[in-house]
Amino acid sequence: MTKEELIANQKRAGRLLWWLLGIMFLIMIGLAHLIHATGAAHRDLAFRIALFVIIAAIFGGIFWIGKKTDVRCPACKKSVQGGIYAPLAIATGKCGHCGATLFDEPPTPETTSAARPA
Repeated sequence: MTKEELIANQKRAGRLLWWLLGIMFLIMIGLAHLIHATGAAHRDLAFRIALFVIIAAIFGGIFWIGKKTDVRCPACKKSVQGGIYAPLAIATGKCGHCGATLFDEPPTPETTSAARPA
């Protein structure tokens, strides 16, 4: 993996999170309309069902985004996504858990010229 791939993966996770929030907003509007349309006798039940659906969708969506965009350290197999670990990995190129190198280093002009015979 390269640093650019990790940065692109972070951006993708952010976009997916915004999509999730947008969809949840639409679901909340639809459920609010449904609750308002129900009679007073069924309003509590409709509200509880709507609340359960919203909470389940939020946790399910966050879990799905986490699984879809997860990047793991090749040495310790711990996640590099989330919290301070992704910016730390981008800045240093090392795992925040074990310190192992995360990125495949591209060949530099010094290493390629040293490898060629004169």
